[in-house]
Amino acid sequence: MKLITYNGASDYHKLNHLPFNRNFSVRQDLIDKMNLYGFNSPLHLIETHLIDGKLKKWLVDGQNRAITAAFLDIPFTAVLVDVKFESINEIVHYVASLNSTQKTWSMISYVEAFNFLGYKEYNTLLSVKNSSPYTVETIASILAGYRTSGQTSKSIKNGTFVVNHFNEAKYTLSLAAKLGKYQRLTSRMLLALNYVCSLKTFDEKKFTLNYKTNAKQIKELKLDDYSDIFSSWL
Repeated sequence: MKLITYNGASDYHKLNHLPFNRNFSVRQDLIDKMNLYGFNSPLHLIETHLIDGKLKKWLVDGQNRAITAAFLDIPFTAVLVDVKFESINEIVHYVASLNSTQKTWSMISYVEAFNFLGYKEYNTLLSVKNSSPYTVETIASILAGYRTSGQTSKSIKNGTFVVNHFNEAKYTLSLAAKLGKYQRLTSRMLLALNYVCSLKTFDEKKFTLNYKTNAKQIKELKLDDYSDIFSSWL
């Protein structure tokens, strides 16, 4: 590892920020600490050409500390980590691992990261998720056709998420919106609805009538899987 020293605000522009890392800002708690103790926790840098094709040093951890030190115009230090990355995916996972010590990356963090990096499937996922009230994991599951959250999470984190059932997912979400006037569907109910919509025996009019009739009872149930109940209405 190599230690690099920066001279406050005048050197802040030398830092290259990853396009997909979290938003950062000057924080009052960091101002208070640095006024008392100075800058005593080095930033983390990596050196790679994978981000934009040019060999640069990139700030991967400590964005809030860096901009706060620049605001106070005090010297700050960074450690250049001796890690060689073979792919963008490796960098994403490395950044996520650094953040996990304070605030673990959520699934949406991975989605936004790969979207920033130009992964079209993730752009589709974000677009559909932002137009619905469900979690990104739930939307990803119906877009990909997964029945378990484990499969969904793994593919999102690995950068291998693929949209296999776009039209089907849009239909499920549209139907869920219509059914919502009787009783809002939870994420687990949405997954079950997506499943029964794929069955050859599915009849929207018949299903809607049964859902309306049983809405009160459905609200009181706390099931892991509603597929059997929904299937019985067909």
